[in-house]
Amino acid sequence: MLTKNRIPKKFYAVSIFLLGTITIFSIFTWYESSSKPSLDELLESNSPSCQYPCWQNITPSVTSVEEGINSISRLTFISGEDSINHYPQSSLYAFRFSPGNVGRIYYEKETITSVYLSLLSMGSLSDALSILGVPKWIVIDFDEGNLIYVAYLFFPDKGTVIRGISIYEEDEKFQLNTASGSSEASIYPEMRLDGLWFYNDSSDDTASEILQEKLSNSTEWTDSQEPIANDWTSYGFYIRVP
Repeated sequence: MLTKNRIPKKFYAVSIFLLGTITIFSIFTWYESSSKPSLDELLESNSPSCQYPCWQNITPSVTSVEEGINSISRLTFISGEDSINHYPQSSLYAFRFSPGNVGRIYYEKETITSVYLSLLSMGSLSDALSILGVPKWIVIDFDEGNLIYVAYLFFPDKGTVIRGISIYEEDEKFQLNTASGSSEASIYPEMRLDGLWFYNDSSDDTASEILQEKLSNSTEWTDSQEPIANDWTSYGFYIRVP
């Protein structure tokens, strides 16, 4: 009499567990890859009627908080309104749009005043410049204690500012003027992106006021050296401040 081979129940249990694990991992991987925007998707204006400083149908000093939150919650790389947090004491909303990257919407009297996007691991300075063009002017600071360059590049006609950073211990292209014993302010195309602002006016005076306010109030800036401002003069393998 032939005996039917029986498959152990333990085999079924292990198979079901592995299948479930693979399925969950696949869904998670698909979500991460589909929800994480590229730099182009994040920065490109989404319609002819929404040009910088308008971003995702949010225009600083024009769009209401309610309209802005509705626009943000509909973005494909935001997982709904649950991912948007309100901080009323700071007059801002924060949202996460990719692992390690957050955005902030600042407001005053129910009207959005500016938008900030963290751009860590989103590309280099040249990647942003290929989208935004050549900046009007820059402000660059050097933290002598930690050997970090921080550069703000202003696009006043677009109401936009981008920030790049360069860290000596991590960056082979970090430039120091060792001959003179002083730091030489320099930035270059491969400099990593750190953040971006859309603000509410396109005039140089307003941009200067906004920057000076950020420099005086931000804990991200050190007192080791006064920040310097210069006109943008060149863009090559190295971008130098005269």
